[in-house]
Amino acid sequence: MKITQTSIYRLLENLCLGLPLILASCTGNLSETEKKLASKYFFQASDFIVKDYKNQRKDHDLMKIITINNQSDTIFIRDSITPDEILMLNKFNLNNPHWIHEYDTDTTYGVYGEPDHYHYRAISEKLPVRNIDVYLSQGKVNTIKTVSQQNSLINKHHLSLNYTTGIGYDLVSVQKMWNGDTLRMHVHALFRKK
Repeated sequence: MKITQTSIYRLLENLCLGLPLILASCTGNLSETEKKLASKYFFQASDFIVKDYKNQRKDHDLMKIITINNQSDTIFIRDSITPDEILMLNKFNLNNPHWIHEYDTDTTYGVYGEPDHYHYRAISEKLPVRNIDVYLSQGKVNTIKTVSQQNSLINKHHLSLNYTTGIGYDLVSVQKMWNGDTLRMHVHALFRKK
């Protein structure tokens, strides 16, 4: 089976069929006041990732090595950004003010008193975004690591994303179906100068 860019997007759409229902509260229609309240407490991971991704893609191609159930292919994306490209990168904001007391948060500081690590961990197992870790150096974001999980009657879906500013990302998706089948996908993506 040849892996194509279109087949990857179709697979991502299928993987995400249940995610929008659970993650709708992450990116739902919040008032400006609610967004400001949530932003005061949470680092908006998806906003940062999507902004950096779009900036990188202005003058970089994207090379993706995609492995689905141990079958790999390499795709180069040279054209303009499409909504499908950032589908999975736009799912990790905690901008729901009702979640403020639903996460344990911790910040560590470096020797100069600037934050160098934000950590958010969901208290309840019902929340889709389980963990977010933001690593900084001299006030600039280096790496964002996120983990989300969805459990439903038909499947269990575990998704992790490691995004490195200006370099690329690793996305790992494991979907265990009700009938015992497991779908594993790993996307290793790197920005390449045009």
